Amino acid sequence: IVSGSWDKTVRVWRVADGQLLHTMKGHTNYVSCVRVSPADGKTVVSGSNDNTLRVWDIERGECVKVLTGHTDRVNSVDITADGRTIVSGSNDKTARVWDAATGTVRHVLQHPSSVNAVCATTMNAQPVVVTGCDDGPVRVWSIDSGALLQEFHMHEQMVTGVCATRDGSKIVTSSKDGTL
Repeated sequence: IVSGSWDKTVRVWRVADGQLLHTMKGHTNYVSCVRVSPADGKTVVSGSNDNTLRVWDIERGECVKVLTGHTDRVNSVDITADGRTIVSGSNDKTARVWDAATGTVRHVLQHPSSVNAVCATTMNAQPVVVTGCDDGPVRVWSIDSGALLQEFHMHEQMVTGVCATRDGSKIVTSSKDGTL
């Protein structure tokens, strides 16, 4: 289990007995989101109110990369199934697509309001990121090109969460309007 906290740390816990394995420090404000890489289970990405993402090696308990570019707090992070791409959403009204190996930004996806949730998945054999924002629509973007592919108007208030089935055939969203 990996947790992010108001004390600015990322902690790694052993599931079997609840033992704390690592307390990783580096963020300068609270940690708002964490995601374990589905590709290797050894890499974690955290997002923070300090506007950065950090990439951690959870076996060594060390930060291996700091991703900078957001100009406001990071609300959500996800990693593609192959572990090669990181996506993040921020109050700066952008979602960013990052190259996980280099830490460079591949695309900045502009939104009209804060991006509260991101989900990396594949739809029709194409890698995409699904975003949810304060303005209500759910958007689907190409990870490869950064192009907006679809926009769904299904909520009357801010979208608070997005996730997708492994094959990308279904998207589940949550909203402040009380609907899924």
